[in-house]
Amino acid sequence: MGLGLPGASLPCAAQVYFPSTITFSGSNVPQQQLLAFTGLKPGRVTKAQMQAASDRLTRSGVFIQANYELDDDALRYTLTLSAALLPVRYDNFPWWDTKTLTALVAAKVPLFGGELYPGGPMRQQVAAALTQLVAEKGVRAKVGTSPVGDAHGKMMATRFHIDAPPVVISSLTINGAGEAFAADIEPIEKAASGHDLAQEAPDALAAAIRAVYTRRGYLDVAMTEPVWGAPVVEDGKIMAPLTVTISSEGEPYTVSAVNFAGDAATTPEAFKAEAKIHVGEVADSDAVAVTGDLLKAPWKAKGYEGVGVDRGEAVNRAQHTVAYTFTVDPGTVYRMGTLTLIGLNKRQAGQVLRYWRMPKGAPFQPSLLAAWRGAYMRSRGDQLIVAEGLEHMVPAYESQADHDMQTVNVVVRFTPPVVVANPLDFHPNWK
Repeated sequence: MGLGLPGASLPCAAQVYFPSTITFSGSNVPQQQLLAFTGLKPGRVTKAQMQAASDRLTRSGVFIQANYELDDDALRYTLTLSAALLPVRYDNFPWWDTKTLTALVAAKVPLFGGELYPGGPMRQQVAAALTQLVAEKGVRAKVGTSPVGDAHGKMMATRFHIDAPPVVISSLTINGAGEAFAADIEPIEKAASGHDLAQEAPDALAAAIRAVYTRRGYLDVAMTEPVWGAPVVEDGKIMAPLTVTISSEGEPYTVSAVNFAGDAATTPEAFKAEAKIHVGEVADSDAVAVTGDLLKAPWKAKGYEGVGVDRGEAVNRAQHTVAYTFTVDPGTVYRMGTLTLIGLNKRQAGQVLRYWRMPKGAPFQPSLLAAWRGAYMRSRGDQLIVAEGLEHMVPAYESQADHDMQTVNVVVRFTPPVVVANPLDFHPNWK
């Protein structure tokens, strides 16, 4: 007898069936864990229990479908994983590495395996499990979550972090660095001490260490991920030492070729004159990045906020050379989104908006921000502007690109100028 999909009609919801086996397909979660999660038991089930189990599986957010059928003495569930599952990241839980912490959380949160649907109940369940695990270490902590997006704003992961008490690096030790790099490594170690571990501090530290080498052409440098030492609680803070080991520095690379065929914004001749990387030089990663930014700049000035540059690295590891071929993908023109003015009253905002020349929906032009400031500054003779005190207000601009909508939202914060009673008090070296 086949019952088919959930909700299939039965003579009576309370009718009893006697499957000897209950199985699940479409998931890597262990069968016994799924069975325990549903609350079903082989040997006796009702239609209502089978449907309730299906509903519970889909409400978890892990599955978008949980179809079931009953044939003879076998009850089979076919599960469809949610495409919205995202990996979990842990920011600042220094007692455990990621693999260990995932296993500990999985032991407390049914169906958790390192991924979850951010809009489902599992996010709060994981936060509660992490809170309990930290409490077992003798620390009463507040655990929060944040979305992790890519360069275009697409959500890629869910981050869990201890918001209180503060988690800080008590010390950073970088092992394996040669003497030639000591002068650049030491400041990173010193600066890390006392640094708050909110968000991506370990990744940022690793990137800073790697940059010490890649700026000198050591493109093959290899290092371990930051490793925590035993944390302690001092002065209301969780203090943890951090160690990074450089396993191999490699050899420096030189540039064998730099190519750019030109585009609508930059000619090959202009690129050659402005490029910061040249044949025969050390393959300086910073110089390569700046060269890419130079190619982006004229496109961004025309509103192509999503412009991308591929540097086309061709690495010859036998000869320790690298050739770069730069290509530009302008993308599409971004449009002006919203304009938010902060620090002005309604009358002041009305006055400065008289000079705004980039209406919503128009191509976004960064140069118009400075032009706008200049326009109303040149209008100091306007008695309304003078009366409102706007001629001395200092604007600070913040452009926020929305890559999904392909718009740019602008926030302008207006602050009064700093008034110094005694100019000699403004700069200590003037005394």
